[in-house]
Amino acid sequence: MKKQKTKEAYELRRDILESLLSNTLTAKETKEISGLSYRQLNDWDTKGILPAQKRESSDTWRWRRFTGAHAIQLSVLAKLRKTGLPVIDLKKLHQWMRDGEKSMSEYIKEQIARGHGVFLSTNLKDRFFFNSDGDKDISEMILLAYNEHGGMGIVMQISINDIVNDILKTLNQKPLK
Repeated sequence: MKKQKTKEAYELRRDILESLLSNTLTAKETKEISGLSYRQLNDWDTKGILPAQKRESSDTWRWRRFTGAHAIQLSVLAKLRKTGLPVIDLKKLHQWMRDGEKSMSEYIKEQIARGHGVFLSTNLKDRFFFNSDGDKDISEMILLAYNEHGGMGIVMQISINDIVNDILKTLNQKPLK
């Protein structure tokens, strides 16, 4: 009986995440989720930091549309920008996330569906990876903590679960547990 409930919970979370990651969001919803202003979105678009977005035309205006995966990316970038991370380093992170967008989305979906916490871990410079409290191998985390000169470096983790729940709340949906 417990196995059945666990499987049902997994499938429910996975369906919610599948819908969220592929769903399109307006610029207004994306702005609310990420905490970025329209001006910041436009600035990041100019600087090449903005994830590729669809544009829907309505008469003479072309409205931006973002996927849930893009909203997660922008939220991560916004959180790191608030730490003072330079734009050049944000571009590196954006490139890394864009290159691995499909595998990133699948990893997030699978780990959160299983009930795990998912984190983006970074040295705030040039190393980024996703990990989960369900992962057994922590070697990447250990390597991240050490810099090239053998000393300890800065390591930051951003909770992807919190970002996903913020997106769900913004869309008036029940957060995942």
